[in-house]
Amino acid sequence: MTLKTDQPTWIIYQGPPTWDGSKWVNGDRFFLSGPKAYRANLGVELAPGMDGLELPVTEYRYDADANTPGSQFVSAVATRRNIKASINIFGEDVADLYRNKDRWYANHQHGSPGRLWFITRGREPRYLSAMAAEGAGQGTIEKDWGLHNTIKGMEWGWTSDAAYFFGYREEKVFKPVGGKRYRVTFFNASTAPRVYPELYLPGPGQWEFSLGYEQPNLRTPGLAEGEVAKLDYNPKNPTFLKRQKNGTIVNLWPSMVGQRPRFCLEPQTMNTLEIRHVTDETRSGDGLPRLKYSPEFTSWT
Repeated sequence: MTLKTDQPTWIIYQGPPTWDGSKWVNGDRFFLSGPKAYRANLGVELAPGMDGLELPVTEYRYDADANTPGSQFVSAVATRRNIKASINIFGEDVADLYRNKDRWYANHQHGSPGRLWFITRGREPRYLSAMAAEGAGQGTIEKDWGLHNTIKGMEWGWTSDAAYFFGYREEKVFKPVGGKRYRVTFFNASTAPRVYPELYLPGPGQWEFSLGYEQPNLRTPGLAEGEVAKLDYNPKNPTFLKRQKNGTIVNLWPSMVGQRPRFCLEPQTMNTLEIRHVTDETRSGDGLPRLKYSPEFTSWT
């Protein structure tokens, strides 16, 4: 989804799923900015001004303190994203105003992040997984809200464990190129320093592939018909799992016998990856391996 050139930016907050006593239901979707026909659809809009939408705050690290002569730069680490903003809440009467306010609060549960979407001209949508900032809703109340059925300029904001904005999840399918080999070529549009994908390998049979960065090849254990192995390259969540046909999850990490994946997608790069099926040359459809990842961006646009 992209916007026409004459449309304003849409900023949409969707609350996290909640349990209604019998099932999980999606959170409410608040159109905080955008065309008038949609803006403030649930009685909440952004007040002018937002901070924290461009580059994340970056912490520079050195091998010694500032008072030590000759200290060397070691790395730069992007910190958690914090967005500062204010909101206006409206109602047709006092009761409607408070319903809208309560619904807004109910969609900002502590520990359960929602999604803050940014849909801008000429770009694919991006979102931030975010919770209400620590100081959200703590501003000064200067007058009785009920006098005008309006809350104006309430201090708000969001915080996220992620430093970067996410795009729609991508799926790249490997295609046969002969000799039991399967290959995929694609462009990673991310502007974040690195993105860690997940590799899905369907059964039956065995697959062989590189673990990345001049690591040795890994051959998977034998997979049965209907089974799928998944390798997560993210060092924060390194896993190698198999889902059996009946849905049971089996840990395959011990089968790596000490080998560790070291691979990521570099920003703004064309990538060509290749894997090999050990025994079977005739695979198609759901039997093809896949690479999945979410692009990450340093800015909201």
